[in-house]
Amino acid sequence: MTKRLLGAVMTFAALTTAQVAYAPGAAAACPPDDMQCGGGGGGGGGGGGTPTAYRISGAVYKIDAIPGSHAKVRGWSRFETSTGVKIDAERLSVYCVGGGETDQDEESNAGFTDVEFWIGPAPTGIHYLVQCYHQATFRGTTYSTSTSAVVAIT
Repeated sequence: MTKRLLGAVMTFAALTTAQVAYAPGAAAACPPDDMQCGGGGGGGGGGGGTPTAYRISGAVYKIDAIPGSHAKVRGWSRFETSTGVKIDAERLSVYCVGGGETDQDEESNAGFTDVEFWIGPAPTGIHYLVQCYHQATFRGTTYSTSTSAVVAIT
């Protein structure tokens, strides 16, 4: 994890237009005219071929708690084909911030990466907005999205 990643995250966070609520195991929507989602393509002699679209998906959610004081949060990024098959991106990252905490991870030649971190202490009933920024680079194209969740101290 480098300082360079933080600058890249801030840059792509400013450029990100998709706000995706993504549940583990669910298929992410990829509008056919969304150039951030797709790419790749075709070729072959005599008339095209079938383009191959790629997408980045991600999630952020509460995975554990210390009653009345802390919540443990997980954020992850996954790079895949438009049919949901995980493939390795040249660079894949996730950066999450919320509840006064941050965590990030960047992997090379990976299809999945994640972070886990604790937020709190805070009294029961306090809610934190946690945001994660997801980015992948594959064949010279950058794919990015963001996710967010409200995490309660219970």
